[in-house]
Amino acid sequence: MLNKKICFLNCFMGNARGGIEVVMRDYAEALKSAGYKSELLSLRGKNYTQFILDSKLKTYLVFSRGLNPFSVLQFAYYLYISKPNIVFLHGTKAIEFGTCKFIKILFPNIKFIGVSHGVCSSKYTGLTSAIGVNPYLKHRLSNLGIAKTYYCPNVTKVIEAKKKKNTIITIGTSGRNSRAKGFDILLEALGILVSQKIPFLCLFAGCEKKDYQIFIDKYKLEKHVRFLGWINDKEKFYNSLDIYCSPSRIEPFGLTLIEAMMHSLPIVATRCEGPCTIVKPTFGILVEREAPHQLAKALKVLIENPQESEKMGKRGHIEATKKYNKDNLSKCLLKICTDIIENS
Repeated sequence: MLNKKICFLNCFMGNARGGIEVVMRDYAEALKSAGYKSELLSLRGKNYTQFILDSKLKTYLVFSRGLNPFSVLQFAYYLYISKPNIVFLHGTKAIEFGTCKFIKILFPNIKFIGVSHGVCSSKYTGLTSAIGVNPYLKHRLSNLGIAKTYYCPNVTKVIEAKKKKNTIITIGTSGRNSRAKGFDILLEALGILVSQKIPFLCLFAGCEKKDYQIFIDKYKLEKHVRFLGWINDKEKFYNSLDIYCSPSRIEPFGLTLIEAMMHSLPIVATRCEGPCTIVKPTFGILVEREAPHQLAKALKVLIENPQESEKMGKRGHIEATKKYNKDNLSKCLLKICTDIIENS
């Protein structure tokens, strides 16, 4: 068991809102709940900054994202103020700061642990310890020559399952406006369902309608889709759904998948690294990437078999509660940190 005097700092220096800042905050709050001093270091003036400040944890904010003398000095100053024993570096920009020679010379006793949420570049090679959010990433980190690599899955809040009461089957998907998320593929799949006269409604969270209007017009989806933009009330969103779909081209983990499972939703997802780790046939259907006809077929199966879909959702809820609940996170992180401190 780690000494309770050990201090943790979680750092994220990304440019835009997504899932990494959620995981960083989860790490920090899990360690705080375990009785340790736990603080945050991130960027000022970003669209996720308030979300980080809402954690109520001690938070330090750097003005500049780029690796320049001014930002490095700020980073060093906050390390001096915080006096952490262990720093988790989330994402490549944070890795750049933690592997900076100036920082390593000033703070030789700090253990910097990289957390890969999808990218495993040469920037990680300056580290001796790193975590992958799926087993594939752990393997890649090891292949980079990092001495100690670990797997620690993302988690979500445990909630009670709720029965859906929609008059029309409602599909949901969520993510930022990015080609990697595959929303254009999902829209084509929905167009196939429309052509087959299958009734449904699909809600898109996190992205804007204007970016996909060309596909909405092409596949005659105006009456079948709603774009919600960025949502703050996730529970309201998930509770409005019957099916959750992740049509991604690239998905290293899939935080929304475990959130959907926790809300008792059956899953349709593409065979990306994250979904392949998370989704099992008992509660979800995996299809090939960039295969709208397969996606449409899987959605049709769930739409036309609501009783079986409901059973799949319940099985997914059991899986999420058992494997991805927040109580497991502190245990995983403390086990990793104990190994790093005792064997380095």
